[in-house]
Amino acid sequence: MKKLYLIFTLLGITAKIMAVNVTFQVDMSQQTVSPQGVHIAGSFNGWSTTATPMVHAGNNIYTVTLNLTSGTSYQYKYINGNTWAGEEIVPSACGVPNGFGGYNREITVGSSATILPIVCFSHCGPCPSTINLTLVVDMSEQTVSPQGVHVAGSFNSWSTTATPMSPIGNGKYSATLPVLGNSSYQYKFINGDTWAGEEIVPAACGVPNGLGGYNREVIVENADTTLQAVCFSQCGPCNLPQVQLTLQVDMSQQTVSAQGVHVAGTFNGWSASATAMNPAGNGIYTATVNVDQNSTQQYVFINGDDWAYAETVPASCGVPNGLGGYNRQISIGNSNATTPLVCFSSCDPCPGMVNLTLQVDLGITPASPQGVHVAGSFNGWSTTATPMNLISGSVYGVTLAVTENTTYEYVFINGNTWANAEVVPASCGVPNGTGGYNRQVTISSTPVTVPVVCFSRCEACPPQVQVTFRVDMSLQTVAPEGVHIAGSFQGWDPAASPMTQTANNIWEISFMLYQGEAYQYKFINGNTWSGEETVPAACGVPNGSGGYNREVIVGNSMMILPAVCFSSCDPCPTPRNVTFRVDMSQQTVSPDGVHIAGSFQGWDPGATPMIDAGNGIFTYTAQILPGEEVQYKFINGNTWAGEEIVPEACGTPNGSGGFNRYFTMPVADTLLGLVCFSECGPCQGSTFIDVVFYVDMSQQTVSPDGVHLAGSFQGWNPSSTPMTYMAAGIYKATVLLQEGEYIEYKFVNGSDWSGAEQVPAECGVATGVGGFNRYLTVPAGGTSLPYVCFSSCDPCLVGIPEVQSIDLKIYPNPSTGYITLEWNQSFSESLIFRLSSITGQKLYHQEKSWASGHHTVELFIPSYKGIAILSLTREDGSTLMRKLVFIK
Repeated sequence: MKKLYLIFTLLGITAKIMAVNVTFQVDMSQQTVSPQGVHIAGSFNGWSTTATPMVHAGNNIYTVTLNLTSGTSYQYKYINGNTWAGEEIVPSACGVPNGFGGYNREITVGSSATILPIVCFSHCGPCPSTINLTLVVDMSEQTVSPQGVHVAGSFNSWSTTATPMSPIGNGKYSATLPVLGNSSYQYKFINGDTWAGEEIVPAACGVPNGLGGYNREVIVENADTTLQAVCFSQCGPCNLPQVQLTLQVDMSQQTVSAQGVHVAGTFNGWSASATAMNPAGNGIYTATVNVDQNSTQQYVFINGDDWAYAETVPASCGVPNGLGGYNRQISIGNSNATTPLVCFSSCDPCPGMVNLTLQVDLGITPASPQGVHVAGSFNGWSTTATPMNLISGSVYGVTLAVTENTTYEYVFINGNTWANAEVVPASCGVPNGTGGYNRQVTISSTPVTVPVVCFSRCEACPPQVQVTFRVDMSLQTVAPEGVHIAGSFQGWDPAASPMTQTANNIWEISFMLYQGEAYQYKFINGNTWSGEETVPAACGVPNGSGGYNREVIVGNSMMILPAVCFSSCDPCPTPRNVTFRVDMSQQTVSPDGVHIAGSFQGWDPGATPMIDAGNGIFTYTAQILPGEEVQYKFINGNTWAGEEIVPEACGTPNGSGGFNRYFTMPVADTLLGLVCFSECGPCQGSTFIDVVFYVDMSQQTVSPDGVHLAGSFQGWNPSSTPMTYMAAGIYKATVLLQEGEYIEYKFVNGSDWSGAEQVPAECGVATGVGGFNRYLTVPAGGTSLPYVCFSSCDPCLVGIPEVQSIDLKIYPNPSTGYITLEWNQSFSESLIFRLSSITGQKLYHQEKSWASGHHTVELFIPSYKGIAILSLTREDGSTLMRKLVFIK
């Protein structure tokens, strides 16, 4: 029995101590993998960095499967390369101490094969997502090093050379870095590529770097982040704009020094005598200084001009001054600010006094150059003693120390004289004894802030909307002083509001105006009333002086008013192109050429030469306003001796016993019919032919009004030339045109211009109004134009588009039976060509292997008429299909 027990025991040990497969996996997607590959080193291979290479399994995942002993614990780590210089840093959260101050990964092998989860190199779990962090520094106040600008930080192991920054203009440099989301990074900018050029980060925007200085720090979320540009060695932008800081102190409980009251602070180098404060009444002293936007200022008040008489700032409202005492402190935004009124050496107002804050919104009224003031019973009704500070937008405010349990009256003043005082409405005022009203407020024993009111109103200003005014000066000679606008929103000053010229003689200006309000205005050519426009009654409102003003009622959202013609209710008409054509083939053309004379050019027979277009045809294109009546005649030479004799049948009397040609300019570009010199129509013997137009609408939803053709040959009428449906989405129109005639045209889906196609520039000619037309010079003999896809230069594609290595050309299309196939292919392969009718009738079939290079195949399909489909199938099964038209 003992022998059997021993055998079973040995079998049990053998069963427990057995080898199993363990698969290790590491994600290197956030590393630059070494040319030596990725390895694993551990207690299973004697910690060799070269013995166990890992295999790239795709998507930056590297794996290796090792045969390890079950029940045994192993330590290991991944190596980027094949030396310890590339070892990963295993986090303590998923590692075991390695005895050298770091950590190794560890696994205890089970009894069955194991595939370990994928972990990120130097991480405990999968790779975290990365985002782009863009840093921007303004070097405009520095002399940039020849080595450029760099950024060093925790994201690049504090390398001064690894991350160069790129110039982006105006002295700014930027760099975009891939970093981990939801992480914090420290960094600083380097002028050059060594630490000698590092910036000095201010403590106010830095974190201690452990070396007695500071680094910048950013905490990024899981989204791309671009930081605002900061000035090198500063917390904010370079060349910070300044605002006004008004400081105030109540000296009513002090005996004021004969040297007066002063304030010392960071804004004046802590000078005890540089900044004197001015008495504002009731023991209040104020001083206004210029400080940087978005800055923090410290200060103390001084009863006199010597530090011996400085106030003692309480700790409860002060910040340590480093000398055992405290300074006052205020943070400044991007607008003017006023410090709270405090009692000298106190955090609070003097007993018996409370703060009264008044606020007024000037809205759309420009602030006076003399500033905004408030006058009231608290300052002896002085229009100059109490200036107000801009708080935000158009809101001005001031805080005053007033006696508690008292009622005060006041008005706001836009300027510093009574002429600029507001008119207080009776509904929110108290009689002032002179027929008007004052505002009123009653003060208790606690500070009072009166809600913001609109200047001369009882309530807050209504919301404002940007309104853009526009005028077309194309029919005017603009004054050297430019174009201005005058209106009720800017005091009817003809010189105060210059407009800006944009495109096509349009001038514009924008104002912020109140929603729902009606405003009157007019445009000024120049900057005095002598240049004012005459507004027509049809679009004006009476101005009380026998004339009219324009008027706008402001809506609830941004308004861009239509551009109107100066002194008109409507837009200025836009000149359009008209092309004159004359056939001189039956004349002996003068050595001085052919000219045109007419009402549009002052009837000068030698001023306007025409262009020889060939075949005896001469042309000239002029720009004429729509609706203008034009008379003209052609001149053989450049004097009236060569004028044509216009027949009465196509002329209008010219007042001299003869006739002129004439027409009224339409709203579109116009190509006048070709006429014979001194005749009403074409020269005898001229040839007209049929031209057939095709368009493929198979990729469009065709309008119930059908498809039409519009062009210069039919007056650009989108409904007068319908096209006939053939098959497979193809429409056709036949037009009688003259040989050699130049025309422009386009197809219309429907019967009005809303359905006109957008002709691509590569097969069109510019219209002069922002688009393109198709064009044609009519050849000799009848012709059928190639069919094209609506809004395209080419036939419509059917099925799978062309593949990269085949560039198939088919011509002519339409065809009379002969067609040529031409293509290039980049490698040898077998191709199948099939040509079938749209009903499935086989017209041609060929399967053949072709070598790489250029190939041409000619086909003749003698007996078929109609639409056909050519397909080209490659060895990989991809197919290119083209539509062809056979005509007879």
